Amino acid sequence: MNRSSRKMANTGLFFKVLEYNRFMFSGAGMRKKGSVL
Repeated sequence: MNRSSRKMANTGLFFKVLEYNRFMFSGAGMRKKGSVL
């Protein structure tokens, strides 16, 4: 039980990071951090 619930929490965090990365590498993020690429 604990393991599955922890995995669900990790998955949620993973998707939050994906959304954040998608925002950062979309228009606004690209203009600010274009030099990173």
